[in-house]
Amino acid sequence: RGEYAVGNLLADALLRAPGAEAALVNNGSIRRGLPAGPVTYGMLYELQPFQNAVVVVEATGAALRAALENALRNPTPDAHVAGLVVEYA
Repeated sequence: RGEYAVGNLLADALLRAPGAEAALVNNGSIRRGLPAGPVTYGMLYELQPFQNAVVVVEATGAALRAALENALRNPTPDAHVAGLVVEYA
């Protein structure tokens, strides 16, 4: 689905924030996919129609693990990550 590719793109973009070593994007914030070709501001607004801010926080490994485990509680993962490798069974 297009939302998965967009989620990867968003997580990768957030990883570029100064000081970021990892990035997480909640799938609930992704409201549409993006088609191939030109992209308009309106399409980007529909993609994430929220006034979110990029925030870099310092987190312990335990807090990061808890966030990832929460995202994996359902049969379908509920987040995209960048800067990490997550293995689960």
